Amino acid sequence: MQAENHQDTVWTPVKDTYGRDMGEIVGIIFDLKGGIESIGVRESGGKFVIYSGKRLAKHKSYFVIVPEWRTEAQTLAKEMETLAKRERALEELSRSNDADPKVFEEVLAQIAAARVSYERLRMKIEYRLKEVESLYQSVSDFIGIAKVQHASSEIDEASYLVTAEFGRVEMEADARELDELRRTMGFLEDIEKAPLPSTAGLSPIEAVLPATEI
Repeated sequence: MQAENHQDTVWTPVKDTYGRDMGEIVGIIFDLKGGIESIGVRESGGKFVIYSGKRLAKHKSYFVIVPEWRTEAQTLAKEMETLAKRERALEELSRSNDADPKVFEEVLAQIAAARVSYERLRMKIEYRLKEVESLYQSVSDFIGIAKVQHASSEIDEASYLVTAEFGRVEMEADARELDELRRTMGFLEDIEKAPLPSTAGLSPIEAVLPATEI
């Protein structure tokens, strides 16, 4: 995304991967190559938030912000795949007594770093999972009460339909994210059972997290 293509994007709507409205762009910072380094977003409540350009995708009429946990999961999966290849290569070299001890130690250090990244990501996903589950339940409870009050004529038809439609859209978005969070957690649990960085027999992350639709 080059600077000359995004000079008129102030006030462009921003949504997340699941279609939730996140606010409007109030500024863009470009890197030295003219790509988007970060964007400033004003949320509906007036809060100002900065998002990395690495998490940004462009739709015809709005921008999409990919969840941080999602990008980290995809990055971790790619790193593990590379480490697995290096581990197998070192095993082959070790069998032929041609392995460099220094390189071997470097790969072990990289594996240790991958474990730390995995633990951070797992905690982040656990937190987000609980957060979205709570949001989903709150909307469900609210819609349930509105339905009762509509049936008792305390809420008119037009007002109830607005509430019900909001609830439907929000709960569908929550359900999509919950599905991906749970599948990613399952992927991480499979990794935990297997010694890092080996990924033999594990489903590829692409099967767990489909490409962002824009």
